[in-house]
Amino acid sequence: MTKKRASLLDMAKTIKTSEAQTEIATEKTTPMKSVEKKADSTNSKTSKAIKDMDKDDLSAMHIRLPKATHKRLRLQRIEEDRPMNDIIVQAIEEYLRRASGPSRKV
Repeated sequence: MTKKRASLLDMAKTIKTSEAQTEIATEKTTPMKSVEKKADSTNSKTSKAIKDMDKDDLSAMHIRLPKATHKRLRLQRIEEDRPMNDIIVQAIEEYLRRASGPSRKV
């Protein structure tokens, strides 16, 4: 691990800890090891799928997030060492899979 990455992770942990105490006291945080395992299993799949698409197959979207949510997303991106776009696409795909229910398969 590079010194820069190590210092970013330390900074992210410090910020996450202080945030957890103030803004997210009731929310359960994910241990680092399980986050890394999850990122390894899904990171390459989402990244590759998006990279393999033609520009015509992609659509841009602008969203507004609360600052605290955006900050948590940035920290998660650092912990998982993957682009925010991949995390967001994966979250939307999982949501749509659950929302469609067992009767509809996409």
